[in-house]
Amino acid sequence: MQRITCRSLAIALGLVPVLLLGGCGTLGPKMMRNSQIEYNDVFADSWNKQLLLNLVRAKYGEPPLFLELGSLTTQYSIEAGAKVEPLWKKPDAMARTVTTAAGGMTTTKVHGPSSGDENRNGVTVNYYERPTATFSPLQGHDYVTRLLSPIPLESLVLLTASGWSVERVFSMCVQRINGLPNAPSASGPTPSYAPEYVDFARAVALLREMQIDDSVTVEISGEPGKHSMALVMGAGEEHPRAAEVRQILKLPPDAARIAVQPAWVGEAGKDGGATLVVQTRSLMGVFNYLANAVEIPEEDVKAGWVVKTQTEDGKDFDWKQVVGKVMCIRSSAAPPSEAYVSVRHKGNWFYVPESDLNSKFTFSFLASLFYLQSGDTTTMMPLLTLPVSQ
Repeated sequence: MQRITCRSLAIALGLVPVLLLGGCGTLGPKMMRNSQIEYNDVFADSWNKQLLLNLVRAKYGEPPLFLELGSLTTQYSIEAGAKVEPLWKKPDAMARTVTTAAGGMTTTKVHGPSSGDENRNGVTVNYYERPTATFSPLQGHDYVTRLLSPIPLESLVLLTASGWSVERVFSMCVQRINGLPNAPSASGPTPSYAPEYVDFARAVALLREMQIDDSVTVEISGEPGKHSMALVMGAGEEHPRAAEVRQILKLPPDAARIAVQPAWVGEAGKDGGATLVVQTRSLMGVFNYLANAVEIPEEDVKAGWVVKTQTEDGKDFDWKQVVGKVMCIRSSAAPPSEAYVSVRHKGNWFYVPESDLNSKFTFSFLASLFYLQSGDTTTMMPLLTLPVSQ
């Protein structure tokens, strides 16, 4: 027969405060550290999904909606305990005597407690995490104004000067330079007619080559909000592409330092010098432009859910010619196996492959541009509060 002594009972009960104190002193910081990283990853992934979803919505002619995480609170708790049931309170767990009779003989056997009875004694530790997230929609006069207003030229110049590709920045955010069109119709809902873009695309591609060779730089001077900006070409040896760039952008053949100014200031050459007059898109215009990188399933096109863009001779226009260098958003009926970001919309999956570094860079740039352009916005009262039980 098993017996539990006073000493073993005291040791078992003494584990409870040890576990509680030990959990608070060692498990607590570890849980907070791990949870912070996990929440960070989840928030980044959900924000990317939100950006992608709004690009897909723009292609389908649907209005955008952004939810901002207003607050995130999490409660942690650890509960520990020990369970000891004395054998004298469990008659069935005591040694049992079984007597059987067979062939005129009586046999008596003594059985100890079963393994199931032994498992009733032990120590339990329970960990609980109760997060609560509050989401608010971005809207209001200030937000809508920032969404529809032209992106400040100063912001684009600063982004370019910080190392972003001039081809990526100008292709996405500029609709005209010195009157040269960059698919201006793409700044709104997908047009039904093919856009003008060829000369602009050639010019920014050449500027990118010169940027890589460090043959073109951006100069910024003056106070914040009153910056003077200029594009400097041929600081050293003349680049072989410089002459072609000047010709396409309608600049003087010997232009070396070209002033850069927004379209509302004036026209190119008005002051007699070399000038680049830049007309920027709005943030919503950038979303509409990049929405044309979304590959739409053929059945949705046939159903008339999206606008078909056609050339003058009635052929379908391929938007990859315009946006293919900066982004490609693919679609499939089944969930993608290796995707950097993916969302499901209208029964299909839309995604950016993990291996498509070019689209991932554009996605990162779009996120930076969104934060830059839509900052200091007003949010409504919480739209959705989610208590999550584990």
